[in-house]
Amino acid sequence: MLQTTPSLSRNVGKASRAVYGKIAGTAIRLAERASRTTFGNVAGLRSNLDGAVEEARLRFRRRYPTDAAKTLRSIGYQALTPVDRGVMERIRSAYATMIDDEIMSRPNGHGVALRQGLCFSRIVEDLFEKIPEASAIVTDEVAAIVRAYYGTDFKIQGTSAWRIQHVPGDLFQNMDLFSNRWHCDNRPTTWLKIFVHLQDISDADGPFHVLSLQDTRQAIKIGFANRTSYGSSLEFLNAKAYRSVGPMGSILLTNTTRCLHRAGLAAEDHSRDMIEVKFAPV
Repeated sequence: MLQTTPSLSRNVGKASRAVYGKIAGTAIRLAERASRTTFGNVAGLRSNLDGAVEEARLRFRRRYPTDAAKTLRSIGYQALTPVDRGVMERIRSAYATMIDDEIMSRPNGHGVALRQGLCFSRIVEDLFEKIPEASAIVTDEVAAIVRAYYGTDFKIQGTSAWRIQHVPGDLFQNMDLFSNRWHCDNRPTTWLKIFVHLQDISDADGPFHVLSLQDTRQAIKIGFANRTSYGSSLEFLNAKAYRSVGPMGSILLTNTTRCLHRAGLAAEDHSRDMIEVKFAPV
């Protein structure tokens, strides 16, 4: 019977983990490259394949006209008619009692940053359950365009509202704190979102930034790879970005899996409050 020493077992284990790590790393890089070159986004290969399968299924289930979604399909985002300000005032009043409450909200950000004690955002999840009137932001116009995009009915996958605070410039540029680095969401590429302003938002408040489908593909061609590797695309990204500025109640409908996007930088003594609703086809 072959006997092994504890030190030999440890060395074999380390070697196995190292080999596995290299294989896994290579597979991830190949999948990321396939996402960029084949699908023109950085949502990930699995997200794109799931989306392609869903798109094929939807073609056979289509029951609504699709013309209303032409702008969204061609550009990747579309600004819609704002929600009534009186409705938004009531939603904001309820939200204001929750966003700093340790029970009703939680710290929002990427794990690495939060583990280092770097928190510049809080989030209220399950917003429609906590503030039922907030469901009014899914207006008839929103519903009509989402149905037209899918050709079927849709379901809501999640609702939330969050606040981002000012971040020192160097930290904002060099670390992903709350999706402030350019990225595509890692979800099936059929998913859509609306972002609704919970306040009047100017450039000083750190507005949401998004690129069109065409500009996303171009950014990838000139070197964008992922959240931490922009290549030579940064100037292009900032020049081409649509910034969601406007009054409280403004709505932006977008596909964040296919369009590069990021949070903006709020100036000192400024912050930004926004609602997000996620949609998927049924």
